[in-house]
Amino acid sequence: GIEVVVNEETPGIGGAAIDSRDFMGQFMGKGPDNLRLGVDVDAYSGATLTSRGVNEAVNMTLDICRFIHQDLGR
Repeated sequence: GIEVVVNEETPGIGGAAIDSRDFMGQFMGKGPDNLRLGVDVDAYSGATLTSRGVNEAVNMTLDICRFIHQDLGR
């Protein structure tokens, strides 16, 4: 799963997305390919920018994992 370590989102809006088990839980078990918002995972209603930010952070992490895996495989 994923965990947000620092949350400076607006309480009740972006913060609600971060606190939502449904929103955050949909990333569980996904990958290794990058995720597409609206296709692979749904945005949190009313917190589109937060949804994009979380999705981008997950994709950056997946990129790093793929890079490390490729590097170790050599």
